Amino acid sequence: TQCQDAGLIVLNQAVLLKNVNDSVDALVQLSESLFEVGVLPYYLHVLDPVAGAAHFNVDKEKAKSIFLGG
Repeated sequence: TQCQDAGLIVLNQAVLLKNVNDSVDALVQLSESLFEVGVLPYYLHVLDPVAGAAHFNVDKEKAKSIFLGG
C-alpha cells in the first residue's frame, strides 16, 4: 500500500465477534492473512454493548479462554 511504501507501519484493531472470529483458529487465520499483506495485528477488542449488536457478543469466559489459547 502507499502507507507501507512510505515506511509507515499499518496496524489492525479487530473486534471479537460471536460466530465470526470467536475461535483461536479464526484469529490465527486472520493474523496470518494480515501478516501476508504487511499489516500487524495490534489489538483485539471485546464488543461494546450497543443496540442491535447483542447477537455478536462473546461472553467474558469464552473471550478469556480464546485469549489464553483455547
